[in-house]
Amino acid sequence: EQRGWRETVDGFSSTYLRELDYLDFAALTHISIGKKKIKPVIVLGPYLAYPLGQREEIPAGWPTNRDYYGVPLPNRLQYGVGGGVGVEWRLGKWSVQVDGRYRSALGGVFATGDSQFTFSNLRGVQVEGTLVYWLR
Repeated sequence: EQRGWRETVDGFSSTYLRELDYLDFAALTHISIGKKKIKPVIVLGPYLAYPLGQREEIPAGWPTNRDYYGVPLPNRLQYGVGGGVGVEWRLGKWSVQVDGRYRSALGGVFATGDSQFTFSNLRGVQVEGTLVYWLR
């Protein structure tokens, strides 16, 4: 998964960019409600995100008023919780599941006191689609 942020400054037409690449491991509980062919689903659980790399774009002439500009961010393991709602369509031995999820990290990109940021926890929204073949 790719995470990160963009910054703009008044008077500059260009944008600062920081991208962070992660490999995610999620352990989500999937709760299907009902026994009909189309039923609502709830997903909840924790996740871990292992940092793989990062990229930074600093435009020419950009002000240097942040202590993280030009400095590699620490490769901190991210952890957090996620949850969402969706729908499952059962088609015989197959089912199609679509859900929307919200995730929030419990640890920050920056350690407390290492930066000007007081809050650097990553948050995000995603849409997930799954095709399942049932063996039973």
